[in-house]
Amino acid sequence: MLKIRRDTIEQLRNESDHRLIGRIARHLRQAHPDQVKDCPEDILLSRIRYALSHARSYGFKLDYSLMTFVSLMFAVAPDFDREPAIQEILSDERIPETYRFDVLVEQTSEEHWASAVRNTNPQAWDIES
Repeated sequence: MLKIRRDTIEQLRNESDHRLIGRIARHLRQAHPDQVKDCPEDILLSRIRYALSHARSYGFKLDYSLMTFVSLMFAVAPDFDREPAIQEILSDERIPETYRFDVLVEQTSEEHWASAVRNTNPQAWDIES
């Protein structure tokens, strides 16, 4: 029987995260250049790591879901999920991860998203340590 040690699993997870962070950084530079153009590389990568951790707190595991959540943090607001209507859907684990963002788009209004922008904490990225 093949046994994989915990440190090997952790190393594989770290390598996978490193690749995902790189893909997300490339995506952000292409899809959201205005939001990242003034962000030094080390800060950008730190923010992506913080955003991934935050996304995982909602139970997101799939690369697509993680990338979507991180992209929303950059495109809308780093604390966009504080908006109650948005948070309610993101927190609803009865909605499969593969559909949660579809439901988010269907069941939130432009006003919910505008409220997320209006009510963002100007220091939201500063809490990432």
